[in-house]
Amino acid sequence: MRGRKPTPTALKVIRGNPGKRRIEHACPEPEALFAPPPDWLAPLAAERWRQLMPELVRWGLFTRLDADSLAAYCSYYALFRDQLAAAAEVGAVVATPSGYAMTNPHLTNANKAARMMQGFGTEFGLSPAARVRLKGTAQGELPLGDVPAKAAGSRWDALDD
Repeated sequence: MRGRKPTPTALKVIRGNPGKRRIEHACPEPEALFAPPPDWLAPLAAERWRQLMPELVRWGLFTRLDADSLAAYCSYYALFRDQLAAAAEVGAVVATPSGYAMTNPHLTNANKAARMMQGFGTEFGLSPAARVRLKGTAQGELPLGDVPAKAAGSRWDALDD
């Protein structure tokens, strides 16, 4: 696909439609919902999922269809943190077996994970530039008392009630 990626309708509404172009309301807009992290996510990635979920749902930026993208973002977040911690143990520069200095491979991996995080994070409005463009009010308060109780028993099936 060439050109700019289309902006999701929810983001256009939140940003206030600065270009005053017609907003296409006929495009599919799945319902925003609260979901627990997938079982296969690493603990640090699952923690990040739980941190982001309330805000993404409140702003209408997470639906069932977005689970894989958010899981990828959270996984890269965990990888980023792990690689930075590993690099901090030895330093930014390491010696090769032949004695030459080189950038720590953990730091290289952390940089790659950061780029991937940035790409996935942009889809959810998680970059500083995306947050600056968001304006208006959230779509409502997350019913924290009801949704997590439903989600605690099982996975997606419990959310269909």
